[in-house]
Amino acid sequence: MRERYGRRALVRGTGAGACLLLANCIPGGLPDLGGPEIAVERDIAYAPRAEALLDVYHPATATGPLPVILYFHGGGWQVGRKDELQDMLFARRLAARGAVVISANYRLAPDACFPNFLEDGAEAALWAHRNVAQRGGDPGRLYFAGHSAGAYNAVKLAVDRRYVASAGLPPEAVQGAIGIAGLFTERCMDWPLLSAVFPPSVREAAPATRRLGPDTPPLLLLAGSLDFVVPPRETRLLAEAARAAGTPVEAIVYPGFGHLDLLASGPWLPSAAPMLRDIARFVGTGPIPAAPAVGGQPRRT
Repeated sequence: MRERYGRRALVRGTGAGACLLLANCIPGGLPDLGGPEIAVERDIAYAPRAEALLDVYHPATATGPLPVILYFHGGGWQVGRKDELQDMLFARRLAARGAVVISANYRLAPDACFPNFLEDGAEAALWAHRNVAQRGGDPGRLYFAGHSAGAYNAVKLAVDRRYVASAGLPPEAVQGAIGIAGLFTERCMDWPLLSAVFPPSVREAAPATRRLGPDTPPLLLLAGSLDFVVPPRETRLLAEAARAAGTPVEAIVYPGFGHLDLLASGPWLPSAAPMLRDIARFVGTGPIPAAPAVGGQPRRT
């Protein structure tokens, strides 16, 4: 029963459920998150397709080149979009910690399958490389990040840099990847729910564990111990494969949190603060105020 629920929740819960939960808690829309003023540019086309839109979040008064985080939403590669509430809050909070955050849509099944969403991500990365300097970003400090299905996109683009190279992005511009509650191995790609996303002909090449090596950019892998949608085992298996291949990797499991808890928190629910602090440290945004411990100390795997 738990497995059947998890597969269904992967598509339905990641987007609409969290969005409704947060919407009910936020009268009047997004709250004032404190910190620097964040400028937001919405619906910028990064390629000549209807789905190829991105939003940019950046501190309005940034004085120096900031790290750039290209973020991909979750939804099982079948639902979801960049402007769902939990993703907008997450992008805004990351930007408030001193980064230029770009949140990008990508093609979804059944109209697309592997590797179309990776090709989209590579094109969005090229747009970022060419356009972030005028928004306070450093085009040579690009990090990929994502949640759930988006975590796979982020990590796979960093691990298999043929996609960014084909798009025209200098591979050395990619400094690392952050995978949050991601699906990374062939175990998940065999789920019937994902048969339209990863048809049998691509499953050998699709896992993010393929092509790891000592030249792979550093990986930060984050998961919740109570994730019954995508088990934290996926994070552990990728971390083990990365270490065996000589790839720099850090994996953190936050005790007591599930699949959506890592994103679906606002200032009144500080459960995501440890994760934001860890991401800020990874990308080098500078000192971050200590957050109150919630649910015990994170466990590194």
